[in-house]
Amino acid sequence: MTIVPLGEVNGEERYGGKAAELAAALDAGLPVPDGIAISWDILEALAESGQHRSRLVEQVRTMEGPYVVRSSGVEEDGAAASFAGQHDSVINVIDAAGVIDALQQVHASARSEGASEYREQMGIESPPRMGAVVQNLVDADTAGVLFSRSPVDGSNVRVVEATWGLCQAVVEGIVTPDNVRIQPGGEVIERRRGQKDIQVEPAPDGGIQTVDVPEPKRNRFCLEDEELKAINRLADRCEAYRSGGHDVEWAFENGDLYLLQRRDITTGV
Repeated sequence: MTIVPLGEVNGEERYGGKAAELAAALDAGLPVPDGIAISWDILEALAESGQHRSRLVEQVRTMEGPYVVRSSGVEEDGAAASFAGQHDSVINVIDAAGVIDALQQVHASARSEGASEYREQMGIESPPRMGAVVQNLVDADTAGVLFSRSPVDGSNVRVVEATWGLCQAVVEGIVTPDNVRIQPGGEVIERRRGQKDIQVEPAPDGGIQTVDVPEPKRNRFCLEDEELKAINRLADRCEAYRSGGHDVEWAFENGDLYLLQRRDITTGV
């Protein structure tokens, strides 16, 4: 039973797929926010009997808040099944006590009706085992998704979807994001402006909220040329450490680019 810095996971199954992917990205020098990984057995003991609560609180308090608590199921973010959208993540947790509540929510989400149906659909017969990742929150100015290859046909073109604020506006379909197609060499071959009249941001008392985007920003692309170049370089760096297509959630905060999640591009899963 272990709680370790994210960079020490070393692909160990007990921490789950998301933790393993983020640890590998860290090892490759990619800009992953600081965090810790919690093994599935600790999370199960916490959920069932409250064990390890004080130990977890102590560990979280060594980090700078606010926090994001991410699911990291043992089968999650794998090449065969992504579990995208099936498990909970809790964004903008203010304090360590809130992190404990969020961890219990993440654990319960592995056994939700939707997650159970997904497991059946994918032929996964083993019982759910849910680890977790706790990281510093990136309070994004802009965020979105990067596909290092086309998610439709696998062609060698990079696809960027972007919006103002946190990435939840894109991944949950709250807005129609800007869509940019980039050649691997960096040439922008298509740029389509989305409808970004609202954005998701951290709420003052924890959690997230939607707010109106000021009128001048609604009609602008949210990424400048230099930011697109930085995202394209991130795709290069992902492909340098692992072959195949990469599905990446990214965010800019105060000009710094962060990799929030990474999985292999999967089709229909």
